[in-house]
Amino acid sequence: MAASNGLFRKPGDLGVRTGVEGHPNCVISPLLQTGETGSLYSAINLNVIAPGGATEPHYHMNCPVFDHSHYVISGDLIATIAGNEQKVGPGTLIYCRSDELHSIKNIGTTEAKVLLISALPAGGTGGKLVFPASK
Repeated sequence: MAASNGLFRKPGDLGVRTGVEGHPNCVISPLLQTGETGSLYSAINLNVIAPGGATEPHYHMNCPVFDHSHYVISGDLIATIAGNEQKVGPGTLIYCRSDELHSIKNIGTTEAKVLLISALPAGGTGGKLVFPASK
C-alpha cells in the first residue's frame, strides 16, 4: 500500500452541493471521497440542515450495502431508521445500513450540523437513492 502524506481539508474545499434530490434545505460539503490517497473505503460529508430541512426517507439500491454513521455536531433532530424514530441532539451517533429506510429532520430553530461518515467498497458509490414517499 502506498504511503499517505495525510490530508487537511475544510468544508467547501471540494465545493458544496445544494438542491440534492430528497435533501431539502441542506448544504452538503464533501470532505473525503472513496478512492482518494489514503482513503480506499471512506467518504465523509458535513451536512448543514436548515430549520425544517431534512434528508427525506430513503434507501440505496444497486450498490453493495455500505455503512452510514451520522454524528450530530449541533441541532435538534428527529432520526428514523427502519421505523425506529428518536429525537437526537449534539453528541449522538446515528448508525444505519444503506439498505434500511432512513431519514433525519431538523426540528430545531437553528441550523443542525451532522458529520456523515460512510464506508463503501474501494471506489464504490452510493448507488441509486430511492424515496418511497415520492412515488
